[in-house]
Amino acid sequence: RAVETRVSQQYFAFGRKALAEGYKGVAYLFTAFASSEQVHAANFGKVLAQLGALPPRTHVPYAGPVGTTRENLIAAAKGEAESIEDMYPRMLERIRAEGHPDAMRYVEFAWASERQHHDRIRQIRRYSPTMFELVAKHIDAKTGSYFVCQACGSTLVAVPAASCPVCRAPAAGYRRVEPNMGGNRFYLWIGQHETGRYSKAHKHESAAVLVCVKGKGYTYSWPERAGETPWKDGFADQVRRVDYEQF
Repeated sequence: RAVETRVSQQYFAFGRKALAEGYKGVAYLFTAFASSEQVHAANFGKVLAQLGALPPRTHVPYAGPVGTTRENLIAAAKGEAESIEDMYPRMLERIRAEGHPDAMRYVEFAWASERQHHDRIRQIRRYSPTMFELVAKHIDAKTGSYFVCQACGSTLVAVPAASCPVCRAPAAGYRRVEPNMGGNRFYLWIGQHETGRYSKAHKHESAAVLVCVKGKGYTYSWPERAGETPWKDGFADQVRRVDYEQF
């Protein structure tokens, strides 16, 4: 989990650098990959919790190197290649010997989505050594939206028709990655949940507004300091149920 968390922070830092240099499309790409890495970290955290080995939640800001956007793309491609060709195969071989099905499944999910990342970065790097500015501007002009599966981290430019191509979870589990909430621009996401189905627990930053368009239901909310399992950890008194119905 620590590796995925660090890579997520690294990609967020790369995204901020790309945005500062004026490469909005590349910045959005890094933000999407960072969101995918967060899903991997959360999945590995579930396995560690099952094994009773989940370390305390701590936030350590990324303090690694951040180069130019061109350099960061090269570093990202190298890191993804190492994960695909070395880290995940070795990890899967070790876990398979231990016979832990959930761990094997989550590693396979991460491995598949990392290949998606690497393919996308490799496409950009193919032309960037001599035509970086032209390629970056083309990405800015052509970038639409990125969507990340909240079950496995698969990263696509469109929500699949039926199910995730990596984990086969329903396509409703994809979330649009929000590239920027500043500059007087507002991004939104509309989701639909079948009766009796629940949305995976997730965190909203400050100023998030939730509107029920149709139907009714409820949501549980609690402060971040209560962790991911407030009932189990003795913070049930900090959980609030909010009922809602059609606006």
